[in-house]
Amino acid sequence: MRRFHLGHLVISCVCSIFFTAAAVRTQSCQECNNTCEVHAYFAPGPDCENNIIDAIENASTIDIAMYSFTNQRIANTLIKAKQRGANIRIITDRTQAKNKYSLIQKMNDAGIPIRFHRGYKIEHNKFAIFDKKYVVTGSFNWTNNASTKNSENCVFLNCGAYEYNRQFKIL
Repeated sequence: MRRFHLGHLVISCVCSIFFTAAAVRTQSCQECNNTCEVHAYFAPGPDCENNIIDAIENASTIDIAMYSFTNQRIANTLIKAKQRGANIRIITDRTQAKNKYSLIQKMNDAGIPIRFHRGYKIEHNKFAIFDKKYVVTGSFNWTNNASTKNSENCVFLNCGAYEYNRQFKIL
């Protein structure tokens, strides 16, 4: 995965703290090779969308848990990744997938497996895991409004993927 373009924070793994919904814990140095890099981007603007596209283009496995999905550029990049042989799985919200602007059916028609959440009222997560080791998370839905109109954030991490991989399996 390429390094991202904007400002970032590099934290020594010995001192790094990873925040989860339930707890704060020290990150394993074996997982992040002594450095935890955190890259934060904000919308409206192109930074979240462009860095997500860059991550998709450079990954061979992509697991996505996303509430809403209407961004044509990101959908097209995922379809191209599937065509080049990337393993992609998407978990999404059933109600949002029925939205007239949703691109979930388009991606499913292109061979990307789609699964709807189970056991929760809504699937409100917004994260993706690239190659089982890089994560993007934050408030940023993969929608046109998130890129162009909403106050949003996305955070890229090269550590903490274990927790996200575990949660993806639960969903």
